[in-house]
Amino acid sequence: METLPCGHVAHASPIRLCEHLITEDPPQWARRLTGTAVEYDALCVPCADAEATPMVACVGCVEKIDRDLWTSAGWRGTPEIRHRDEPQSAPDSLPCEVIPLNDHCLAALPSGWLALTADGLVTIGGDKIHAVSLPAEEGEFNGRTAAPALHVSPDGRFAAVVTDYGRHGVVIDLADGSVALELDRGTYPPRRPRSRSPFWGTARWSRRRPGTASTDGSRRPANA
Repeated sequence: METLPCGHVAHASPIRLCEHLITEDPPQWARRLTGTAVEYDALCVPCADAEATPMVACVGCVEKIDRDLWTSAGWRGTPEIRHRDEPQSAPDSLPCEVIPLNDHCLAALPSGWLALTADGLVTIGGDKIHAVSLPAEEGEFNGRTAAPALHVSPDGRFAAVVTDYGRHGVVIDLADGSVALELDRGTYPPRRPRSRSPFWGTARWSRRRPGTASTDGSRRPANA
């Protein structure tokens, strides 16, 4: 095993370094794409901007730099765009009369797509329609307007219609269109973040069954 330019007798890393990073206190650096796929070298910012030639370094020296995200100045260059020189199937374009209320009102099902439209929940390519109603929420908060959004549980059984930058939501059982849960983020501060999916365990929602008193189930998924 030969001594590498970094001064160590070790295995060479596929990522190369500039000489200014072979030090105990390296300067700010950047990842510079080599033009082959998404491979890159690590160089100090002046060398990266000047397109200096890096040198081979050992795995240990490279790992010391590459894991230090605090001193990273981002990326330089562009990745390689590869082409397949063999025929591909042509994309199909089919007419679709289902129009979601906005870009956040379309969600994937295990076997298709679900959209929240002016008529309610509609499966694209199907005929299932479930009416949905939420309390009206208007106004802005820091330039953000309350708007509806759609989420689907991983198994495709439930859909949650919520209000982004708002307070209320409902979980619909897609098997029969019934309301499984009513959601409420409370008054503090409902309009700051977008509404997270209630199917995440970390989502902060107060949940209650229709016709029952409000319960604090904010730390468990809605389909639990």
